[in-house]
Amino acid sequence: MTISMKERLFNYLVNEKTLSREKANDVINKLNAHTDLANEFYNWVCTRKFAEVPVIVKGDTAESLVQTTHLSVLGAYTYLIQSRSA
Repeated sequence: MTISMKERLFNYLVNEKTLSREKANDVINKLNAHTDLANEFYNWVCTRKFAEVPVIVKGDTAESLVQTTHLSVLGAYTYLIQSRSA
């Protein structure tokens, strides 16, 4: 993950999602271990559009989770990371 990508995600997490700096860094560190999901989330942050060819984890995509659950976009990507790690 590039420095500018980290900065953009950090600013989104702190300014728009109102996470603490520590929690924002935790989220970025988790994303950093899953570059495909990190890139997809970064692209969503930049465009506010889901990927045309999304990452699928155990049958789920971030968009499908947002549409069918109460999860936010951030929550959906966090869920995908946790699902992949389980």
